[in-house]
Amino acid sequence: MPYVFTTTTATYTLSVTQVNTVNHGTWTDVISHVHWKLVAEDSTGNRVNSGGTLPFQLGDIIQTDSLTGNKTTYPGVFDPDNFIPYDNITEDMGLAWAQNDPGFNDVVIALGSRLQNMPSTVKAQAVPWNTSTHVVIS
Repeated sequence: MPYVFTTTTATYTLSVTQVNTVNHGTWTDVISHVHWKLVAEDSTGNRVNSGGTLPFQLGDIIQTDSLTGNKTTYPGVFDPDNFIPYDNITEDMGLAWAQNDPGFNDVVIALGSRLQNMPSTVKAQAVPWNTSTHVVIS
């Protein structure tokens, strides 16, 4: 089940749409990215959506200071002692990862703002070049 929450401006529905896996050292099917989608709907039925991709830093990143030549190591997040195989991840885990995306709160704010600035007379329709059917999308 997607994660649903409500603010004063909208009801939001968060879902994980895809995960990417990689082989990492001797490990297989290590989660490398979580793709998520957030849909916001206001009380008039207007709906907007956006999403994001949360990449996991699997290996160490080493940065070299261009002036001093000093190297700083930022350790990766892959922890073999707490590795969860791809087949064992749950939707709740994916939803928690999506909510921990540094851009998640910005998307919530942006969608709320878009809804507040949207006229209440917006009408969703099928694209006009699709002549086989003209179904109104709600």
